[in-house]
Amino acid sequence: MSQRLCTIGIHGLTSIGQQFAAHHASSKTRVCISDEDPSFPDLVIGEYRNQTELDERDQHDVPLAERASRSMIGASGWKELVQRVEHPRKI
Repeated sequence: MSQRLCTIGIHGLTSIGQQFAAHHASSKTRVCISDEDPSFPDLVIGEYRNQTELDERDQHDVPLAERASRSMIGASGWKELVQRVEHPRKI
């Protein structure tokens, strides 16, 4: 689990929430996501990584932790999400 704080937090992974998270993560902004269903963020992150890792396969000089595919992290609920977002919080 990453200890670095996120810039943005998104709770509620409807299609709009997923698109918003993917948009910011693709520009390498650290995004923390959560949902009422605690298993859903892992599915969203997995799908996002599968899509973005194909585009990153030639980026051998960029450390894995700094790639866009690693900019989205999950939280088990809104309380954990709040703890993972830096101050001032953008939720």
